[in-house]
Amino acid sequence: MKVDQSLIEKMLQLYGQDPQLLMVVEESLELALSVVKFLRKTANAVPGKHVDKETLIKNMVEEAADVSIVLKNIPTLFGEDNVQAEIDRKVARQWKRVENFKPDAGAS
Repeated sequence: MKVDQSLIEKMLQLYGQDPQLLMVVEESLELALSVVKFLRKTANAVPGKHVDKETLIKNMVEEAADVSIVLKNIPTLFGEDNVQAEIDRKVARQWKRVENFKPDAGAS
């Protein structure tokens, strides 16, 4: 289900700007921690100890969904055009980096 802009506007009216911005921080931190937990548990898995990757992935997906929803507050509060212009600038910069990427000569 797509997040309807009217829902974001109603949430901002109901809860207010500062609490919604705090939710952006909170949900972003929860996503970051879920990624760290996934990497820590899968990279440093103890031999013979079961790592429930499915649950770790499910948690990351849930947190990513929360972040996607609350991030909609930013363009609503500070201007869709402002956010889109910055996205365009950063995507163009990333394309240049990818196109100009040259692997290290010593890498195999």
